[in-house]
Amino acid sequence: MGTILVLGLALTVTVVLLYTKAPTVRLPPGPKGYPLIGNAIQLDQKRPWHTFVEWKRKYGDIVHFRLFNQDVILLNSARIAGDLLRRRASNYSGRPRLVVADSITGGLFVPFMNAEARVQISEAIKLSVDILDSPDLCDDHIHRFTASSIISIIYNKSSLQSHRDPIISSLDEIVHAITNAMAPGRYLVNHLPFLEALPNYMARWKRDSQELFRAYSKRYLSMFLEVKDKVSAITMGWLVRAMIAYPEAQRKAQDELDFVVGRARIPTHEDMKSLPYIGAIVKEVVYAYPTLGDMTANGS
Repeated sequence: MGTILVLGLALTVTVVLLYTKAPTVRLPPGPKGYPLIGNAIQLDQKRPWHTFVEWKRKYGDIVHFRLFNQDVILLNSARIAGDLLRRRASNYSGRPRLVVADSITGGLFVPFMNAEARVQISEAIKLSVDILDSPDLCDDHIHRFTASSIISIIYNKSSLQSHRDPIISSLDEIVHAITNAMAPGRYLVNHLPFLEALPNYMARWKRDSQELFRAYSKRYLSMFLEVKDKVSAITMGWLVRAMIAYPEAQRKAQDELDFVVGRARIPTHEDMKSLPYIGAIVKEVVYAYPTLGDMTANGS
């Protein structure tokens, strides 16, 4: 028992020394924190921006604070933020991994993309009309515009007509859950990664985030499967049209099919490697009539 107490005391002292050692670089001014936890308990968990405004008044436009073992630099000036994050993005644009937010979303990250112009133009026109009709509800109209654009492009849904649409409420729930998971100091595991190894029964955040992930996955999987079926149907439709428009290509494809497979059975996926002409036709149709608009990620 005495040995365990000594080892425990030694470990505690080591951890305290590691967390309270003098910084090796010069840091901006900021509030004095506590050993081990830093400034975590000084943050307003529900409205952290209130704390940030108070620190700006005390310490200026660039503030340093600490959340457990992580140093955080708070930028309270649009000019400074633009200078660091735009002009010197290669140095400052990285983000720490947020364990709970990752768990809620299943580790998915959506790249920026140029969505179909048709959807964007249609939604922009509706937004303009809505604002003209009821300018006092401008925030609600913008809310509807954003959610409807996303849903229309990703899931091929019709435009959402009202900001009270249940789909928008569902999106709001997801955004709220992820925003809550990203709040500074909200979850210890975001700052002490070794806690991720805890089993589910000892980690409430694991159980909650997994439950949310299952609920959101079930909710949106049906919409994904619906648009997936539509995509397949659209491609098949264009293939039929192409064969009608180019009977010579259809004849060559039929000849290849008769030679390789014959007419005694139905072709299978295993036959495709022996049907290069038919494979080329399918690829040409998919290339010529894509079911989704051109997309770019990170400018490429």
